[in-house]
Amino acid sequence: QRAAKLNCLTLTMLQQLQTHLDLIESDTSIRAVVLLADEGKAFCAGADIQAWKDLSALDMWRLWVRQGHQIFDRLERLRQPVVAAVTGLALGGGLELAAAADVRIATQEARFALPEASIATCPGWSGSQRLVKEMGAGWVKAMALFGQWWRADDAYKNGFVQQVATTPAEAESMALQWAQKAADS
Repeated sequence: QRAAKLNCLTLTMLQQLQTHLDLIESDTSIRAVVLLADEGKAFCAGADIQAWKDLSALDMWRLWVRQGHQIFDRLERLRQPVVAAVTGLALGGGLELAAAADVRIATQEARFALPEASIATCPGWSGSQRLVKEMGAGWVKAMALFGQWWRADDAYKNGFVQQVATTPAEAESMALQWAQKAADS
């Protein structure tokens, strides 16, 4: 929704995701879900840290961390298969969002990282646990503790990404094909 801001997540966006999940769960005609980003350099560069500046420590935990955690857990548990088309950067909460999907398609330019340590925080929406299941503890530790970034081919070789596309349009098309296969079965 916010390509100029690298699709960074705000509390409003988390609440909108919650509303969409309510609709998806209640509509039996929806058989698959595709996560797409606005065109630009990022799928999602994580949380909008400017949105944190006015929150107290308690509100940070209660509103930001807790709600985000609950929403991403809910996304992961949807009865419908979820396919993410990762076009560009998937950083921090954006990587955690992609990790909540069942299948991920990435463009060759996609980059994945958990840069939270560089701003004195840690992944807050269960991404590190999801990523360990997908990639193994060593990769996640390299990302979270040492700032290691993945390229799309690294993520593909290690099973986090199921297909690599050459363009954002191709990634979207591939994601829609995966979703259609799920809807048809």
